[in-house]
Amino acid sequence: MENALGAGGLRTTTRDYAKFLLAVMDNEHVSEDLRRAQFQISRNQYEKCVEDESKEGIRPQKLGFGLGWYICDFEDERILGHTVANNGGRTLALFSPHKKSGLVIMTNGRNGNYVIFTIASYLNP
Repeated sequence: MENALGAGGLRTTTRDYAKFLLAVMDNEHVSEDLRRAQFQISRNQYEKCVEDESKEGIRPQKLGFGLGWYICDFEDERILGHTVANNGGRTLALFSPHKKSGLVIMTNGRNGNYVIFTIASYLNP
């Protein structure tokens, strides 16, 4: 790459992003201090993010951000993720460090969230 890009400028493939998620889950190439910062909620954003109590569904006990990831803590599960939304598309990356599983979905259109939600609905019926 000839020019460095700031936030929002990552260029990668779905396969390479998935390899990156696997490396994060396996604690590869990071110090223990960095690992704690990645996986620790710096401030619980639950009240701010879940405002409408009338909506049904699964809700985390804690919801917030670590270093580079949003974090959802459920009773017996922790899910980390990252999303991207720009003019060229939408991306969702989620993983469970405990289960050592995750997903990466990249789209190339503004209606990418529709594609992401459709795919995700088949993963956990």
